[in-house]
Amino acid sequence: MTQRYARHVPAALYVLSGALVLLGGYFLASYLRIDRCVGHDLGYTSWLSNWDGQWYQYIADRGYLYVGAGGYGPQVFFPLYPLLGRLVATVSPARGQLPLIIVSWLAAWGFCVAWMRYAALRLAPAQDGAVWGLALILFWPLSYFLRVAYTESLYLFLLTLFFYGCAKRWHPLQLVALTGVLSATRPTAVVACAVLALHVFERYRDWPIGKRLMISAAIGGVSAWGLYGYMAYLQVEFGDAFLFAKRQLAWNYHMPADVFFANWQEMLSFRPAWGFLVDDSLQDPSAYAWNVQNRVSWLGAVLLVVVGRVKRWLNAEEFVFCVLSMALIYVASAPKNMESVGRYLFALVPLYLVMTRLLLALPVALRVGLLAFSAVVLTVQSAHFRMWACVF
Repeated sequence: MTQRYARHVPAALYVLSGALVLLGGYFLASYLRIDRCVGHDLGYTSWLSNWDGQWYQYIADRGYLYVGAGGYGPQVFFPLYPLLGRLVATVSPARGQLPLIIVSWLAAWGFCVAWMRYAALRLAPAQDGAVWGLALILFWPLSYFLRVAYTESLYLFLLTLFFYGCAKRWHPLQLVALTGVLSATRPTAVVACAVLALHVFERYRDWPIGKRLMISAAIGGVSAWGLYGYMAYLQVEFGDAFLFAKRQLAWNYHMPADVFFANWQEMLSFRPAWGFLVDDSLQDPSAYAWNVQNRVSWLGAVLLVVVGRVKRWLNAEEFVFCVLSMALIYVASAPKNMESVGRYLFALVPLYLVMTRLLLALPVALRVGLLAFSAVVLTVQSAHFRMWACVF
């Protein structure tokens, strides 16, 4: 692939994948008939703000002050994304849904740029591996989350920068600054803080072991400064620094906080992930989308991590990040019928290194066919998202 061609392909993939999302939401949705779920409606009518997007729009417009029934509240949603939306609204004429959507689309493009650098480094010497990997991500059935009022694009962008910085051995203070921003984006970013501690520990092997342990632990702890800032705000504004976690109980359907450990035998047997094979779910076609998107995807991710480590396609930081993130996702989602697992797994950047290498092992025609099929599903999923479909 020529250098000129390589420069234009990521932009073409970005535009085409975004067009498919809009096509699904604005056109295909008019022709589909599905069962609609019930989500929070805070008065924002654009389908690009469905589900969690309603809350992000609310925070960007009115802040975190909210009084609602059932214990629900916006405090579970971390502040960086809505703050950027408010900034866009302040410095531009964009209003309504546009500020947050602008943030999402710009961050999605930033991710494309970061991925091309990161993947070129990590997939070398695989020719054109970064481009094939980018196509795989942008046409993934859940990639419509990159284009709606969700944090996925911002989180993927920052996370890819983080792993690129680790691979390029950026100064630890630069990585601390980046990880702190990550920790103000989503709560699962604390895993990146642990990975940064591992990176520092492995990086300075010539230091005495005690010094390595102390400094790596300190850097890992300090690197969550974005989370600490948000907790300080919650303490000042609401008198409870942990309100973001306590409000989460409502989204967990008011199950006890220790529900995972109270049912530890079932949870540790991983039945929530594979139970659909024996509980008659296979006889219900309407359950297929949920099972594939949330249960099969988690089992597949486990296999990808194992293959990636055995084949040495994942380094220590990437492997630990995936293992810790998947464990956190499972603990949080298994008691809720594996709800939203597919979306959470979509943000695990290192998994795409493994998936890209597996894709590159296939004939070109088969690669194109798989990506085309994925693009069709992406378009349908975008329509489902607009219609508040019960598959997320």
